[in-house]
Formats: sequence, structure tokens, C-alpha cells
Amino acid sequence: NSDEYAMYLSGGSMGLNDRDYYLENDPRNTEVREAYRKLISSQLTNAGFSADTAARIMNTVMEIETAMARDAKTREESRDIPEMYNPYTIAQVKKEFPAVNWDKFFVETMGIQTPDTIIVTDPKVLATASRMMPTLSDREIKDYYLWEYVSQASSKLSDDFTMANFEFNKVMSGVQELRPLWKRSLAATEGALGEAVGQLY
Repeated sequence: NSDEYAMYLSGGSMGLNDRDYYLENDPRNTEVREAYRKLISSQLTNAGFSADTAARIMNTVMEIETAMARDAKTREESRDIPEMYNPYTIAQVKKEFPAVNWDKFFVETMGIQTPDTIIVTDPKVLATASRMMPTLSDREIKDYYLWEYVSQASSKLSDDFTMANFEFNKVMSGVQELRPLWKRSLAATEGALGEAVGQLY
């Protein structure tokens, strides 16, 4: 219905964004997976964590993301738009995915009223996450979020973080040359102000 706005709920994304990187053991997927392990450890060390702590967090992240990958959509399935359209009532969401306090999530985290209907794009992954969450220790949950924070901030931090990201991107995309600082600065500014500046024109 094009006259109505709809809330969509997805299973989120994994650091590698494709289940095959976690599950397949051919040379290419193994290479990417090992590069990702190195990235996590390097960035956490850059953030001031000891090597042992960085290794612990890396192993926790890989265990959680690999578990999510097992039920994630394949590349082909993720392009099947009708299969991603699964309207749920809020009562169904609360029943099927009980590990999250959904009212608190919508009202306190997102600042909106709890919607009556939600389009769930990936029920299988959300069910996996809901089953997994109660089994994780506080330490594992904190470790997972520590990596999320460091990962999100890394592009805005020192050259050590930039180089660790670049080494990973060399494996992922084959890029062999880091863009000059002025181009990266321009891209960051455009990313932050693009919409606001666009409104002026």
C-alpha cells in the first residue's frame, strides 16, 4: 500500500556481509575469513586492548557471526524481494522473537511508538538471534559491542586504523593503493553533509 509507511525489521548484517565467507572452506573464502580475523585483532590492539583481550573478542565475534551466517540468506535468496515481505503484527514479533524488549526498543531506542505491524525481512535470522541472545554471557555481549564500536569508529581515527582497514580491503576488493588523504577527507565530508548541502540546491 503506497499510501502507508511501513516499519521494516531485518536480521542486521554480519561483518563480512555474506554467509559463504564464514561457512565455505575454499581458498578464497578462507583467505577473506582469515583477513577479517586479523582486522578485528589489529583494530582492537590499535584501540588499546592487549593482544590476549583482542584475541578473545575476535573469537567471540567470529563465533556469533558464524552462528548467524548459518541461517542467513544466500546471495540468491537475498535478491528475492517477495520472500522478504513478511508482515507481522507486533504481537507476533514479541512471540516469535522474545529475547528483545520490543516496546523498549521502539520507544526508548528509536524514539517512536511501537508500530502495530512490522515487515520482517528475515525471520529465520531473527529467530536465531533471539535463541542465541539468552545463551551469551555479559562478557560475550560486551565483547561483541566493543568490536562494533571500534569498527564503526575506525575510519575516523588514526593512521594505524586506516592502514588496518586498507590491508583488509586489499584482500576483499584487490585495491592496491590507498586513496590520498584529501580524497578521503572530501568523501567523509560529503558523506556527513551530502543531504544537507543537497537541500540548498
